[in-house]
Amino acid sequence: MFTLWLTTYLVPWLVTFTLMGVIIQVLDRYIGVGTYRWYYNRGNKPEDGLPPEKDVGWFYNQPLRRQHNRAIFVSAVQSVLTVFYSRSSFGELVGEVFALVLEGWFLLPGLWLGNKVYALMQRQEQIFDALDHRQEFAVGIMGRARKALGGFLSALRPSGSSERPSQSQPQTPPPKPPETATDEGPRQALDRFLKGRQT
Repeated sequence: MFTLWLTTYLVPWLVTFTLMGVIIQVLDRYIGVGTYRWYYNRGNKPEDGLPPEKDVGWFYNQPLRRQHNRAIFVSAVQSVLTVFYSRSSFGELVGEVFALVLEGWFLLPGLWLGNKVYALMQRQEQIFDALDHRQEFAVGIMGRARKALGGFLSALRPSGSSERPSQSQPQTPPPKPPETATDEGPRQALDRFLKGRQT
């Protein structure tokens, strides 16, 4: 029974909490820093507020104890919802308390990984800019190489081959007769159109 609970309930939730830690940390870096600054400055005197150069979020740049307490709170919310909606037995309630503690601890490595993911996402912009610059550079080189190759090939041609006598004059189409506005029905217009295509 314990191994079934461990493999079907606890391990998937531990993995989920690690991934949740990554998502929470990335969101905290994007949104949480500003909201935490607003919340902190709202409750303190202006001289005691966070300095603008200090980035602190709900989880980001917080002491480990505070991160752990907030992770336990997130795990407790999940555990209360699980107990409330599943109508668990007493044994499952005891297991849920055990899971509550472990899930909180598994959120912390996710927060650490979230910092790495955020740094990678920030570098992604620089990488795309560098790739765009290199692509423009490569297109410029290819254009210059094409121009140089065209000049080289034209220099290799014999001088008489560039001036070819025209074998036949291009035929110009006969001028179209001016269209006259007549009161004709759709059938007559279609017949006139088909007659013009046959000639």
